[in-house]
Amino acid sequence: MPRRLPPPPRHEPVRALLEFAATVALALLAWGAFLLPDATVQSADAMGSVADGLGRMIEAARAD
Repeated sequence: MPRRLPPPPRHEPVRALLEFAATVALALLAWGAFLLPDATVQSADAMGSVADGLGRMIEAARAD
């Protein structure tokens, strides 16, 4: 008498969905890590002009 194999588990679609969600999360983390240095450099470059712009606003407020 031939031996039958057990039926495949039914939770395969859930596992595939979890793997897809993990892949998307890793892709978003990699994208963020790739863009973070650019944003940091731009904000650091802008910090020098913040003090100058703030001084101009204070002088303009005193003049009024």
